[in-house]
Amino acid sequence: MKSKTTPKATGSPLIPAVGYIRMSTDDQKDSPERQRGEIVDMAQRCGYQILRWYEDHGLTGTESKNRPEFQRMMKDAPKREFKAILVWEPSRFSREDFFDAAEHWKILKNGGVAIVSVTKGEMKLDDVSGQIMALIGQNESHNESRRIAERSLSGKVLKASKGVHFGPTPWGYDREFIDESGKVVKRAACWERFSCPSSWKTRLSPSSDPDVIKGLQFIFQSVIEGKSLRAIARELNQRKLKTARGNMFTILAIKRIIRNPIYIGVTRFGVNPEGKFARAEETIFTAEAHDALVSLSTFDTANGVLSSAYQSRSACCAAGTFLLSKVLVCGHCGRGMVGHRTNYECKGSMTGIAVCERPVSISAVAMEAMILRMLAEKVLCEENREKLCIALDRKSSEKGGASAESAQLMELQSKIARGEQNLALAESENFSAIAKLLDEWRGQVKKLNQRLQGERKTSAPNKSISKAGLTLHSPEALKALRENLHICDRQLLAMAIRQTVQRITIKREVMDVRFSGDIPIDPITGEVQFLPELCPDAFPFGDAELWPGRAYLEVAKYVNKARRPVRRGELAEALGINETAALKNATRAVRFGLIGFKKLGRAFVFEPLSPAKS
Repeated sequence: MKSKTTPKATGSPLIPAVGYIRMSTDDQKDSPERQRGEIVDMAQRCGYQILRWYEDHGLTGTESKNRPEFQRMMKDAPKREFKAILVWEPSRFSREDFFDAAEHWKILKNGGVAIVSVTKGEMKLDDVSGQIMALIGQNESHNESRRIAERSLSGKVLKASKGVHFGPTPWGYDREFIDESGKVVKRAACWERFSCPSSWKTRLSPSSDPDVIKGLQFIFQSVIEGKSLRAIARELNQRKLKTARGNMFTILAIKRIIRNPIYIGVTRFGVNPEGKFARAEETIFTAEAHDALVSLSTFDTANGVLSSAYQSRSACCAAGTFLLSKVLVCGHCGRGMVGHRTNYECKGSMTGIAVCERPVSISAVAMEAMILRMLAEKVLCEENREKLCIALDRKSSEKGGASAESAQLMELQSKIARGEQNLALAESENFSAIAKLLDEWRGQVKKLNQRLQGERKTSAPNKSISKAGLTLHSPEALKALRENLHICDRQLLAMAIRQTVQRITIKREVMDVRFSGDIPIDPITGEVQFLPELCPDAFPFGDAELWPGRAYLEVAKYVNKARRPVRRGELAEALGINETAALKNATRAVRFGLIGFKKLGRAFVFEPLSPAKS
């Protein structure tokens, strides 16, 4: 392309300049090599000496703050090392609106730097006519960006309605590339990057790696079974599986997989609308766009469990939704413990007066999860099925008695109504006898009302247990209740706990053992007592029961089994967690008195307990 700049006279000194190249697409006409060649030719004709190049590849011109090389060039401009910025065309410099572009022009004008393009020549910002021409050209470039965005969005919407997936390949799938003849010419895993011609088509296909498919199915099944997301992520990391980006699995990665309908064959477009000029007005869902990896029922069940788990965690922070408020007792002062924010705390520590010598505060989520596990394993077991059925039958009979007394009450009230009518029409000699009879009936009504009110107080929880699913007349019903206990309604569940748990006592032991760094060891101990007719034994618990399957227990087990100092990098590799998590859980294991530690230089090493410490 012929330059519109005026060639310099022969023998004139060269003007110091820099070259700027920007490419936002893979279009050949905008390639960096083509731009560089045109700029070099112009510089040779017009007497510019290119000192260096600034290049931004794959970045739009409408957001200058996201172009690192552009920002570096603008910081260098006031240093007066160069007098011109050479570009292929003005839109390569900026496609922003006039006001944003004018800020860049002002910086360059104050630094004595001109903008020179191959297609338009030098921008004249010193006179009114040049400024008007710059405004018109910048407005045209900005509007062209809008038109490009609208055309691109229109094409994406059309493809999305046909089931085309946009964005990175999700974990668990491969991407197949199909050429113009309909032949699959390339199959790329989710972590591979491959650019194909615009005429090719793509589609998602189940991963060719069987370990990935098994890992995906393991995620959904584990969530349905009630396993924690942390435990699921740790298991996948121990299997040496990586996410689609090649990272280790985290809780957030597991949540995104569970909530993504891509795994039931549904594509979606416009969930998080992006774009400065054109955005999707609504989300487009396309069913049966590709092969599903999990069934619809499995997907719905896993998402229901996940939502219930997080709702229960947030619900325990609200007043009246703590499950153990009526049965949890401080083992130091004997007072009850109440829910406060996210913990259970001793009442003696909440009065403002130190009435408890050693007040206990424990995580509500951890405490409730442990009691539900014990309820499922110790009470709702096959051995207790007969006892539970007898208890429910007894409650049903009590409910039937209450119904008979209600009928008796209605009959008495009907008699009183008729007696009052007869009293108004009675002879004077019969008046006293009828009034005496009415007083007896009213006394019976009062007694029946008092009895029924007391029975309603005890029958409401029994009714709630029936609603919660305690129909235990078959092993299948008992198994279903035991597996779904963690997603029951919290209010109904609280009533069920009060009917089965007699008392929970909890203490915090203060020990004299301390490690270097003055880290105290204050282990939790306690005891759960269920109703004697259901389970006569009391069950002790401690930190291991409150935090089952936690990584710090595995850290302690690994260090003590190694019988030597262990660094956090070794712990991370052995347990399938990152080094930050390894350090955090190892520190917690030290705090609970399970392992020791010492400092070597700037790093910590963790060592097994010596016989004296253990």
